[in-house]
Amino acid sequence: GGWFNNAALTGTSYSTVQAGTYGALTLYPKFTANTYHIAYNGNGADGSTDTQTAVYGKNLSIASCSFTKTGYSFTGWNTKEDGSGTAFRSGDVTRNLSDKNHDTVTLYAQWKADRVSCTVSHVYRGLAGEADETVTESKTADTDSVFTPAVKPRTGFVSPALQSVTVKGDGSTKVTYLYARKNYKVSVKDADGIQLVSGTGVYPFGSAVTLRADRENGYSILSWSADTGITVDTSAQKDKTQADFILGASDVVFTIETMPNTYGITYTLSEGASFTGEHPSSYTHGTQTVLPDESVLERKGYSFDGWYDTPGFTGSRITKLSESAYGYKNLYAKWVPKDYAIRYVLNGGSITGSYETAYRFGVGASLPADSAVKRNGYLFAGWYSSEECSGSRYSQIGTSETGEKTFYAKWSPNTYSITYITDGGTIKDRKEV
Repeated sequence: GGWFNNAALTGTSYSTVQAGTYGALTLYPKFTANTYHIAYNGNGADGSTDTQTAVYGKNLSIASCSFTKTGYSFTGWNTKEDGSGTAFRSGDVTRNLSDKNHDTVTLYAQWKADRVSCTVSHVYRGLAGEADETVTESKTADTDSVFTPAVKPRTGFVSPALQSVTVKGDGSTKVTYLYARKNYKVSVKDADGIQLVSGTGVYPFGSAVTLRADRENGYSILSWSADTGITVDTSAQKDKTQADFILGASDVVFTIETMPNTYGITYTLSEGASFTGEHPSSYTHGTQTVLPDESVLERKGYSFDGWYDTPGFTGSRITKLSESAYGYKNLYAKWVPKDYAIRYVLNGGSITGSYETAYRFGVGASLPADSAVKRNGYLFAGWYSSEECSGSRYSQIGTSETGEKTFYAKWSPNTYSITYITDGGTIKDRKEV
């Protein structure tokens, strides 16, 4: 630029008019276009884009973006950082962005958040000794946005609080939700015949629980049932004292159905003995049972002497089975031979010495010997069972005899000889007296 003395603007330019110059001087101004610079700002991105130099009045092409910003896509340039100024695209042809010489115009890269992957892990805690179960979800969200994924509620688990994270542009955003197992109470109602149940308490959802019942003697367990309707397995023990189940998502109360046992009674009566009336063939635990007595028992020649639980009749005599009795019973009848009175009808005679006044069944007795039975003027002719002294004569009572006995003494009058001394005389019509 400068001043020239010709319209062609050639020659030497004037910057001053020297002293002594005279006459009219016409000067013509020569202008040079301003140059300015275009700087490219990544607006938070990595890398660089070279600065351009532009001449006022001449076209220029907007540079391509060499910046990179993870998780974002380049959308263009703008004279304002926030995108509120004049927008340009790479390759746009423009001019005169500034009329100031050596000025710098800054264009700011504009970015649009990409939709990037986010991983959500739902970890459901396993039981002791078991692995956790993880359910993974793939989600997408805008880079640098606040990401708040939903929880996945599941029965029997505690849902965690929601988490919010800022999304990373490289797709590495992860959110992990931990779901703890809920705890539930296991209890058992009181039941007749059950002393104690082990295994009750508080367990995590899904636990395999075993309950064991300590039952009293005399009771059987019929079934276990839960108020929640869960399936109960009692096959582990034949007597159903064990119940196995998988705990559901609620407290559970068990009911044990029991029943007092009924047991058989076996009677050993001894040979020749029998019942003559009703007698129980079984008894039920918890109920007193009276055993048959002599009124419904008979055995020839014997008296009933009670029931015993050993064949040797040791221990105490048993008259009833108490409420606490249990188990099958083998009872043995004890018998004692009867004693019967012996009555003697002497018909005027007497017995000398000792003699039997009673006899015992199975033993019998000997009746007083002929020599011990006396009556003046008579000869003892034996013992008879009839008052008329007819039939068979008895000398003893046999071992199989029973009942009181009355024996009658039979007598024959003695016969005596009479001798007459006549001293030489005779007796007419002699008679024996």
